Amino acid sequence: MKVKLITYALLLFVAMVSCNDEVFVSRPAEVIPPEENPDPEPEKTDSLELLSLTYDIASLHVEPIGEMVRETIFRNNGGKSIEVNILYDNYNNSLVKITNSTYYVIPWKKEQPDIQIPCIDSFGFPHFDDTEIPFKFGITSVPHQFMVGHMESYEIPPYSKVSAQIYVKRKVITAKADIIYYISGFPDSLSYNWVDVSVSVPVGIRVEWSDVSPIQ
Repeated sequence: MKVKLITYALLLFVAMVSCNDEVFVSRPAEVIPPEENPDPEPEKTDSLELLSLTYDIASLHVEPIGEMVRETIFRNNGGKSIEVNILYDNYNNSLVKITNSTYYVIPWKKEQPDIQIPCIDSFGFPHFDDTEIPFKFGITSVPHQFMVGHMESYEIPPYSKVSAQIYVKRKVITAKADIIYYISGFPDSLSYNWVDVSVSVPVGIRVEWSDVSPIQ
């Protein structure tokens, strides 16, 4: 009888252990689905913004750079004479170049305040008028007021061609300027530096027409 009781107790213990193994099996880790629209990482907004630009008037200098030549050929393939035109506005733009290695430190904002650029008066001396452009490193093309709307015309006979040589005479104004700038959003982070400014200005445009030649 005692042996039967011991055997029964052992069987009951094994059954309880087996039951506990089934009940207390560790659950797999809960998987949390990702958010459908997580907030994007904030973009880096550190960029430089111009506060002021002040020219050193003593540094203004003007020098000629000679004439630049462009050729255009007109052809008349029809049986009637045609008139061809050269519009000076296509050749009288100024080129402004602002340089300095400062802007390689941090990107500059695309939107910058306007600055004055030096011009040439009717006597050939540098001066400042109302011409302004947004501050930008590199080269900017600016429409100029030299002989605005002026046009040269030529009449070509039927079945012929003519070429036009356009001579653009330019002068370059160079100057140094002090600049003050800061990191956008941090107006107290002022920095001081300088830039070189050069403005290539057209001071003369002329056109030379070739002899008329037949189309071959």
